[in-house]
Amino acid sequence: MMQIFSHLHPQDLLRISWTTKAFRRVLTSTSSKTVWMMSFSAVPGLPVCPEDMNEVEYANFLFNPLCQVWIDNRLAPSAFSNSNQCCYKSRAPLAWTICRRICKDCQEVE
Repeated sequence: MMQIFSHLHPQDLLRISWTTKAFRRVLTSTSSKTVWMMSFSAVPGLPVCPEDMNEVEYANFLFNPLCQVWIDNRLAPSAFSNSNQCCYKSRAPLAWTICRRICKDCQEVE
């Protein structure tokens, strides 16, 4: 199974890790680091994983298009007017300096 996983795109690995607890446990374990590294190496032009992130976090940063401020629980829900969360369902641009996706609404709050 790990050999097959190593040939998949990192975005596919990330999505597989979301499907079941068993896949999540396998793909987020330290023993799967080589699988993720092989997967990332097959993507041309992809920057190297930052030292302060593991491969799963990096895949989430790159391929999960949603705002990651709410995911990180860095802001209290009360910071947003008229809702309990920000635009969690919206696409957010990459903020390379902090390795997070942040939507315009959360940028204004921060």
